[in-house]
Amino acid sequence: MVVASELYDTGKYVLSCYVSGLSVECLLRGYRVLKDPEFDAKHDLKLLSKASGWLNYLPRHSIKEINEAINNLWIRWENAHRFRSIAEYRRYLHRRGLHQGIRGDFVKEQTRQALKGAELIVLNGVASWPHA
Repeated sequence: MVVASELYDTGKYVLSCYVSGLSVECLLRGYRVLKDPEFDAKHDLKLLSKASGWLNYLPRHSIKEINEAINNLWIRWENAHRFRSIAEYRRYLHRRGLHQGIRGDFVKEQTRQALKGAELIVLNGVASWPHA
């Protein structure tokens, strides 16, 4: 998450969002392997979250907030971001209506929200990792 944050701080919003989502995907895949070692090539964070069963490892009081973070990141992230220019990323966010109600640079704000959600998810996922 340090790299995603540094990318954000230097204005590399597309890559920051991509790395944020990729970090969450890796975490969810780690939990998924605990349940089933078969690799699933899909990059859908909501499906991975459900298939991994990782929410069962989290404290009950944090599950609602984590689910909201997953949903918010899911709206903003695609694995294809790694190929997008800033103009394409801006269009991607705009098509989803994520520019509405934001004063100033909506790309920067949406990336900030993706980054903060990913940080919350990864922090909780690492803290709840089952130690053998």
